[in-house]
Amino acid sequence: MSLLAQGALYLGETPKPELLAFSDLPHTVDAAVRANADDPLGHYMHDTPDNHETPAERANRTKVAIYLMFIDDIRRGESWTINHGDSILRFSPAPVTVPRGRKALNDLIAGIINNFLNIYKIFQTKEQGKRRAEFRDKLKATIEKALSDRVPELISLDGLSTAPERQGLGYASILVSELAAMADAQSRGIWLLTNFHTTTFYARFGFKVAGTFLMGEGNPTWDKDPVVVCIMLREHDEKSALLLP
Repeated sequence: MSLLAQGALYLGETPKPELLAFSDLPHTVDAAVRANADDPLGHYMHDTPDNHETPAERANRTKVAIYLMFIDDIRRGESWTINHGDSILRFSPAPVTVPRGRKALNDLIAGIINNFLNIYKIFQTKEQGKRRAEFRDKLKATIEKALSDRVPELISLDGLSTAPERQGLGYASILVSELAAMADAQSRGIWLLTNFHTTTFYARFGFKVAGTFLMGEGNPTWDKDPVVVCIMLREHDEKSALLLP
């Protein structure tokens, strides 16, 4: 953390969200990888009996993917950070608000990134492929049931992480509050995907579980409890919107 940031905390000042910048990337990527090291869904997707990839190899591939993701976020202006990567929030505006030309450009660049990352499929095992297909199918069905045709009208919270050594300082709360304020100003809801263990955190900001599905249930190659994946929805707060300048 910078001396300026340390001084702000000492004086009791609230850190303010800023747009992610290219200079933030090294710290941001490293912090995001470490923050998600124990993600239950990540373990289910990668920890298969036929996987012989070392943790270092997996971390390197993950870092490449996250770098590309954040680079595109910077282009879009859709990632906020506190202290240049200590905490990061990724979001997407409601699809109906994105101009046609910008959407076409976004889709083009996303396609290029995905095609590049498809190179890594040569390292994907048979069981990992099955689990990814399981996730896609269950996610699609749960979104359709929980959100119906509302997705184009909703802002999505696509990712939230804080460096392990900076957790507990309220950074993530500041970022989520900022997104909630933006949504209220637009009279829009926000939806997100998370695991069961983090639902209590998001509930503090008005999110409610709208749908759930289990990963690993009945899978003989998974010897742990099923992973509970939750879709949460926050409706816009009319009272908060009235207080905005």
